[in-house]
Amino acid sequence: MRAFLEQIIVEAGEMAKKHFEAGVSFSLKSNQNDYLTIADTETSEFLVSSIQREFPTHTIISEEMPQKIEGVSEYTWYIDPIDGTRNFAHGIPTWAVMIAVQKQGETILSGVYFPMSKQLFVGDSEAGCVYKNGVMVHAQLNRTDLVESIGLFGLHTEESVHVSHTHVFVSALHNFCQSSGGRTQTFGCSAMLVYVADGTFTFACRNSGLDWDYLPIAHMGKLSGCLILTSDGLPWTQDRRDLIVVPPRLHDQFLSYFKQ
Repeated sequence: MRAFLEQIIVEAGEMAKKHFEAGVSFSLKSNQNDYLTIADTETSEFLVSSIQREFPTHTIISEEMPQKIEGVSEYTWYIDPIDGTRNFAHGIPTWAVMIAVQKQGETILSGVYFPMSKQLFVGDSEAGCVYKNGVMVHAQLNRTDLVESIGLFGLHTEESVHVSHTHVFVSALHNFCQSSGGRTQTFGCSAMLVYVADGTFTFACRNSGLDWDYLPIAHMGKLSGCLILTSDGLPWTQDRRDLIVVPPRLHDQFLSYFKQ
């Protein structure tokens, strides 16, 4: 299954990249920040049809399908054909294809592919680790302080079903910048949170996302040694729109910014 996921996520990414390089128009879905392009729908259709051919009994849920394809097996595929569509539509090369596979409600396999940099992250529960272009990676597990750290802070302030805990995140961002001397980045797509798994970022958090945005990140964050939490310090679950990925040694310090 892992080899199949790696194959189709790269093929889908290269398909989308052709649209990106040619330039695309876009329409809006639920709100002014919810973009849709022909690349989203074509990539979704390719991934869904590929999975159906290989695993006809599996359930499939894609961001660009109005309803899920209900299977009869214990496996469910979650697809975000282009994470960061707003970036994609405006010619900003920060976007990715994301996939997560669950067995009986537990994520066992995940992938995030960045076509513009040709970087493929894969989380494999059976192997117990995360791979970046085939090389095992891990988070900054030995770091004991957030001073001079670089993290990703995804903050959405518009009201929607995708967004929650806005005031808590605004306060936490202020507290972090005031007290740690660290730096934050934001890139307009959930996929960038995966860079905690290879140690590029020390931590990452976000208050806007759905299952196809968060499941690959939560899976690979956990496999890389991080804690996957909500903004109130509880273990993250799929019903929550707020997500924190942080190494265990930094748990108390980082969560303190959400409580001040």
